[in-house]
Amino acid sequence: MYSQSNSSIFFSSNGEVSGHGAMAQRKGMVTNQVVITVMVVLLVALLMGGRIFLTNQITGLRARVADYESQKEFLEAGSAQLHKDWNHESSGEVIISRAQKELGLIVPGEPGLVLVCLGEDHQGRGVLRKLWDGLAASESAGEVVAGAMVSLVPRSARAGTYEDGGQ
Repeated sequence: MYSQSNSSIFFSSNGEVSGHGAMAQRKGMVTNQVVITVMVVLLVALLMGGRIFLTNQITGLRARVADYESQKEFLEAGSAQLHKDWNHESSGEVIISRAQKELGLIVPGEPGLVLVCLGEDHQGRGVLRKLWDGLAASESAGEVVAGAMVSLVPRSARAGTYEDGGQ
């Protein structure tokens, strides 16, 4: 009754199968659904990794911008300090004191007579103007020179002196 003669047909342990019979067959591991699932998981992982990388790069760039802004403020403060120092060193008092100390120059209390010659405009002179200039030249030379020179010393500074007929 229980014989072993037909057992190899239904229970094959050594890989010998005589037909497809009623036994369930093993499906392959790689199916379309598994491939699609693996591809979707890899795509999501790749997108998340790219997003993390991009976010890290943006954060790094923002940190560098903040560093550059603080450096800019530091450099602007240094530039303002240099500008202040330059203005101080180029002021009249500092230049005069350095000239006295280093070069031995003496600053008079009141500047001497300073004369400036005014230039004449020779362009666009008409015949009457040339004639008038010729008549003015016939006057005394002292008056012509005095009319063309300008003193930079204000008149109010010399008002009380003896030379101007003051006191």
